Amino acid sequence: MQGPTVTEYTKMRVCTCHAENTRAPILTAIQHDQSTYEGTSVQLRCVVPPGSGRPPYISWKRDGLPLPPTAVIRGDVLQLTNVQLSDQGRYICEARTNEGYASDYINLRVDRKYLHSHCLCGNLRTTKTY
Repeated sequence: MQGPTVTEYTKMRVCTCHAENTRAPILTAIQHDQSTYEGTSVQLRCVVPPGSGRPPYISWKRDGLPLPPTAVIRGDVLQLTNVQLSDQGRYICEARTNEGYASDYINLRVDRKYLHSHCLCGNLRTTKTY
């Protein structure tokens, strides 16, 4: 006996799935919106709750672009080092098992790193931002 029918509308096609007595993975992004500064490192993380069945294979991709060359995947974490302004965007984590598929996303915003210099001229102190 099949369970309820779920219809998913995507940009490419319409998919209809029949829920069966399977345990498709559950995947949740930790902090959907993250910010960092250029030149820093950041960790993006998606987790599978404990007790949700066999651990899935987790992969990462970037919406419309390849992962940055400094990206390293370690389990459920995507580590980005020496982040650049061009690394900004939506990162998608995907979990797959024989029973199904799940995905979630993290939006990464990268801000310019500002340098401040302080000058002391007599009794007057000035600050410049570059």
